[in-house]
Amino acid sequence: MIIIPRKIFDKIKPINLIESNSSEFQNNINVIDKLKTFNIDELNNWLKRNALYVGQGSSRTSYLLADMTCLKIAHNKRGIDQNRIEYLNTTNANNSGIYKCFTEIYEADMKDFKFLRVEAATVSKPSDFPKYLKGINHVIEASIIPIAMYIFNGNFNNITQEKLDVLKDNTMYNDFSDAGNGVTSYSDDEVRNFLVSEPFARITYHISRKRYENPSEEVLGSIYEFYKNNGLDSLSGVELGTCDNWGVVWRNKRQQLIVIDAGYSKDMFYKIYS
Repeated sequence: MIIIPRKIFDKIKPINLIESNSSEFQNNINVIDKLKTFNIDELNNWLKRNALYVGQGSSRTSYLLADMTCLKIAHNKRGIDQNRIEYLNTTNANNSGIYKCFTEIYEADMKDFKFLRVEAATVSKPSDFPKYLKGINHVIEASIIPIAMYIFNGNFNNITQEKLDVLKDNTMYNDFSDAGNGVTSYSDDEVRNFLVSEPFARITYHISRKRYENPSEEVLGSIYEFYKNNGLDSLSGVELGTCDNWGVVWRNKRQQLIVIDAGYSKDMFYKIYS
């Protein structure tokens, strides 16, 4: 996953990546053509010498390029699988005409998915959710909204225990640890109350009619559309319950909250954590 330190990210001047005649963009095209000829070890060794190291997870390493885009490099089979799934999830979402709720992918190694070149982002923090999403106080609430709309089909007048159990299985509202910021645990009754609360009703009204109050509501609406078009198996709702999988990007000269790691499916989630 791409994580740029917040202090650095906040100072980045947004770059128009469409201007393909820029020297930074042209240089990256030449670099990426070269990288496609490398195996994974050669790729990582070259980038360690020639790019800015950003961070490393269990299966992918991130590097920052001159035009403020990032490379996600796989360093094992799971990383290759995550790159492939992320590319498919993001492409399916963008091709369906919905708003770009994921980190934008500019280029991919289509032969074996050794790398993706993606939009630069910084990881979100708990305070981003009430800042960018009016009426949303926590990442758990942000993850529940699009999934609840999918499961309940927009009808919250009859919240059955059976559907609530499905929601519980596909989100992290129970026994959730928020990146060292304390444990947040939601009971079924608390979730019921949230689903019928005025802020939630307002947001779901906007989403169901695609009359968004702010850009990040459009992100929630797009995640809902993605679930509706592809089913819950296409993207693990559990993963949306952690701040690490949300981030802030520069779009239209302002910062915006999106999902920064779409490199998983429910099958991938259970392979990693079961």
